[in-house]
Amino acid sequence: MKSSSKLFVVFVLQAALIMGIVAALAVAKEDGMGVGKSKVQVSAEPPCCNDCKDLFSGIVRCDDVVRRCHAGCTKCVVVKGRSPVKLYQCADTYFGPCNNPCKNN
Repeated sequence: MKSSSKLFVVFVLQAALIMGIVAALAVAKEDGMGVGKSKVQVSAEPPCCNDCKDLFSGIVRCDDVVRRCHAGCTKCVVVKGRSPVKLYQCADTYFGPCNNPCKNN
């Protein structure tokens, strides 16, 4: 009898934990912290990428250093380096796999 009551208590606590997590996610989404409005802005996928980083849950970022960011880039940052030529990196994130390498000509 004791083990079944302990098992029941464990199930109730697990259910409460899951409900709390779901409620917290719902509140975060209403506060503008959902995927589309979070600090991680999801934008258009770059045309190609050689240095692709998987951040979390299918959200990836291309860390290629280029002379000019692609047309769909919304957050193009200057890369500090020794080169006299300014180099840039698109700091956008997007959904999708890292499967489109650039062709080196």
